[in-house]
Amino acid sequence: MKEKMSNIVDSVVAGRRAYFHDDPEFITKEMINSADFADSIAALKEGIDFLGQGLADHSVPFFSPRYAAHMSFDVSMPAVLGYLIAQQYNQNNVTPEASPFTSFIEWQVGQDLCAMLGYNIHRPESSPKDIVGWGHITAGGSIANLESIWIGKGGVLAIAPGNLLSFIAPTFEVELCNKTRQNFSKCDPWDLLNLTPTEIADIPGRLFEQYSITSETLADELQRYSIQNVGKDYLDRVFKIEKVPQYLLSVANHYSWPKGCAIAGIGRDNLITVDVTNDARLDPVVLEKELMSRLQEKRAVYCVVAIVGTTEHGAVDPVGEILAIRKRMQAKGMSFMVHADAAWGGYFTTKVTRGFRAPTGIEPYAFSIPLTPWTNEQLAALGGVDTITLDPHKSGFIPYPGGSLCLRDDRHRFLTTWASPYINVSQGNDYGMGIYGVLGSKPGAAPAATWLSHRVIGLHDGAYGDLLGTAMFTGVKMYGHWATMSLKSADLTVTPLNMLPVEREAGVTPEKIRAQQQEILDKIVNRENDELEHDADAMRLVLKIGSDTMINAFVCNFKVDGVINTDPIESNFLNTRLFQRLSMTSLRDELNDRPIIILRTELKQSEYKGCLDKFKTRAGLKTGPENLTVLSNVSMTPFPASGQFLNVIMDAFRETAEQEIKNCMVRIKEQPAIHNFLIHGNTTIYLSYLPMFNVKNHRRNLILSVTMSHLAWTAFKLAKADDSNAFYTVHTKSSALGDLTILDKILSEKKFVGDLYKGLPTIYGSNVSIKDVEFTITGVHVNEVLDHSTIKAYPSAMPFILYGNAAEYHIEHTLQRAPNVQLIANGVKLDVPIKDSKYTLTFDTKVEKAMQPFTSKSPPDFFAPNATFDVTLQEEGSTPTTKAKLTLPSSPGDIYRDYQFINEEIAADIYIAVPKSSTVPMDQAKREVDQIADTILRLFKADTAVNPGLTWEDNIAHSLGRRLPLSLHYSVTLGRPDLNSIKPDAHFAIVSRFVSKYPTQAMDRKLVNQKEFVEKFHRLSLTIGAAKKN
Repeated sequence: MKEKMSNIVDSVVAGRRAYFHDDPEFITKEMINSADFADSIAALKEGIDFLGQGLADHSVPFFSPRYAAHMSFDVSMPAVLGYLIAQQYNQNNVTPEASPFTSFIEWQVGQDLCAMLGYNIHRPESSPKDIVGWGHITAGGSIANLESIWIGKGGVLAIAPGNLLSFIAPTFEVELCNKTRQNFSKCDPWDLLNLTPTEIADIPGRLFEQYSITSETLADELQRYSIQNVGKDYLDRVFKIEKVPQYLLSVANHYSWPKGCAIAGIGRDNLITVDVTNDARLDPVVLEKELMSRLQEKRAVYCVVAIVGTTEHGAVDPVGEILAIRKRMQAKGMSFMVHADAAWGGYFTTKVTRGFRAPTGIEPYAFSIPLTPWTNEQLAALGGVDTITLDPHKSGFIPYPGGSLCLRDDRHRFLTTWASPYINVSQGNDYGMGIYGVLGSKPGAAPAATWLSHRVIGLHDGAYGDLLGTAMFTGVKMYGHWATMSLKSADLTVTPLNMLPVEREAGVTPEKIRAQQQEILDKIVNRENDELEHDADAMRLVLKIGSDTMINAFVCNFKVDGVINTDPIESNFLNTRLFQRLSMTSLRDELNDRPIIILRTELKQSEYKGCLDKFKTRAGLKTGPENLTVLSNVSMTPFPASGQFLNVIMDAFRETAEQEIKNCMVRIKEQPAIHNFLIHGNTTIYLSYLPMFNVKNHRRNLILSVTMSHLAWTAFKLAKADDSNAFYTVHTKSSALGDLTILDKILSEKKFVGDLYKGLPTIYGSNVSIKDVEFTITGVHVNEVLDHSTIKAYPSAMPFILYGNAAEYHIEHTLQRAPNVQLIANGVKLDVPIKDSKYTLTFDTKVEKAMQPFTSKSPPDFFAPNATFDVTLQEEGSTPTTKAKLTLPSSPGDIYRDYQFINEEIAADIYIAVPKSSTVPMDQAKREVDQIADTILRLFKADTAVNPGLTWEDNIAHSLGRRLPLSLHYSVTLGRPDLNSIKPDAHFAIVSRFVSKYPTQAMDRKLVNQKEFVEKFHRLSLTIGAAKKN
């Protein structure tokens, strides 16, 4: 590579010198020897070093076999070198005037791709009457899809009275989609909207042949009815089209489709999604019903899209059946274009109809396997669709940007240009690629890279076909690992979206599923490649498992005491945590802490319907309205399948998952813990529980009235008087871990001992304001469990509980949905008298459903000292309501607001204890336990993009172990540890769940990280060329 790059530099130098070689040197020796030149070169070196280090530290490692997330991998060497050499000439393929050579290269690449896909291409013997394909390079699949929409939407022709072309009206006929012929002037709008794509493309040429109408005249006349000139609304009015034509495609479509329909003026609402089968493929039965419905209501369809390799799961839609449906619909009088979105799957056509073969020279790594019969059949049918998107920068291993659009009929390219000749008189000789499509200026380097990669590797089986076939084998082996991982773990289950062969059989049982999992484990997962290759039974099984195009979607779940979790919300949490641990999502992420990099997506219940119901059931989850967070891997390399390397990667995934399952247990298992309250009230003492929606220990909305000793009460009032801006909290105390208890036991015993803290504690026992206070519970005013199953929608008017007595009233926000905000005010004032009773009230002008969720970017600032609100009061158990004006207290210490801790996905007290196996002396253990607690506190406070510390998104024990190896010798757990695993009389420390003051909501964290990184970037980049500036 280094040698070839040096050759490129030599070639470029020689090329430049060959142009009028007698011209003088414009960069003289004096310039080169000047101080300014030296400073510039030094600044360049500094800049390159800066970029090189920054890219190495913060770039996603697409080059590594451990990367298995997006459709990205190391690009081919020919592509890199092709891009590099063409880039030096900076050719602009907008026109051959700016790129004569690379424009021709782009035309050639388009022909290569068309041939690969199954289109007829231009050959020397081709005539202008032949339908031949045409393709060009775009910036990506999104642009290619947009261009296909442009083609699908265009092409309305008409002959109006007085039009220059009206003389042909008596004699000019067209063939309708049902094969009948009709005078063109007699066609109604429905007939015109349903002409076949080929018939539309034929019309200009036929007008020239039959009536000698030139391309220029035709262009002048047709522009009066061209949608590109007059717009869709005008044509709808002229032709009285009341029902807007639509696009139909699978629910698994790429985001570029709604974007493209919006840009094209079709509108998102006219992009109709069709249900999928259990394999996430478009359901042809549903599609035909949708088309029949539109036929009956006379609503035209622009296009039906077949996805050839969905982004999330690699599914290939039934291309052949879609074409058969179109044929049946045409017989009924409806026609439409068919587009294949093969951005991912297009290059797999290099393997169509080819069988198994082992590529020469790479036997130690992997071997090439054929397409599944389903995928082979659909890819073989691509030659019948009208337009195809495929991305060389995906499965073609070409650098970005490298998308493409290919047309079965090259005349359709005239629908994407403003210089349209309409009549194809330059077939095979039109190298002006830049006038077609959305883009203007575009690099000649991209087609050059594609061309060289195609020429060196080859667009056939044994070439690109083997490259993809070996990657497909890696995908099958990874599928085998996902499908059998449950056999290797007592707590983890993994369910691939693509079913095992036995799961497709009637009457399948768990025993049969487990037997096939074991067969896959024994025959595929645990076998060396050369051994597997020569096992006919194993190879037959290999060809039956996995996805259509080597993308494996799967969902992880877990067991609690041997019983599988059924709550999709908890499954979603586990999969989100795994994605956070095994992805590069922020500038603070460390590459070397990601043994494998995977992808996450969300399958929406409203879209995937029965497919998702089936997937949930197979994963042990209950069905319902919840969406499902799913992981996936994309296999674009043969190398992980070599030797035992893939086993190393997959074992690392399983170990990571088992670590994260411990966090799941913290969320769903109630266990003895420290409980936390806000203390307030000046006459009667109230304790308001500090809840968490997502951790079972703290899923409680609770308000208590209590008593405490006169001495403690006096001390509390003195502390409040000393700092009226502060709030105080109470935390249940325990001198031994075995004395901790659950919340319901505290309520049943009606007493407990706690410590008072100013604000919220970080390490329990440190900076206590009042110790060992005995509380007696005298009343329970609110006691509601915050359970997922009972959560309601956000209300309109913001609701509160009003409690207290004539001496003083307090309010607390009612929590009806997560995420939410806890709002408490001590000592509010009302302008109307009320009874000594409990009331509900609403802030009439605060529409909660429009305000949620609250974040650091949009905090609940309205809940502030002295703020006034119009409220509606209703006594509990009574119907009448009262209007009033409510004023919040004037002291900041009497107002409590929390939208952070209440919404934490996972946060719990961190226990540092001495394990039973420890031989460390007691006094040393005490020092080290406290050192670990202090380190945790420091790391939580230090966490930034520039100085990564700890956040609740981390696995605390794992992350701490990397930063402080000492902690590996102690028990560090979220939640109380198993008492049987620690020394009962040894010192312990507890870091509170309130330790993090860093924003935890995703958008807040992203903003903070970005700001800090930008500051670091500018600080370092300003040093580049400092000597020159001075």
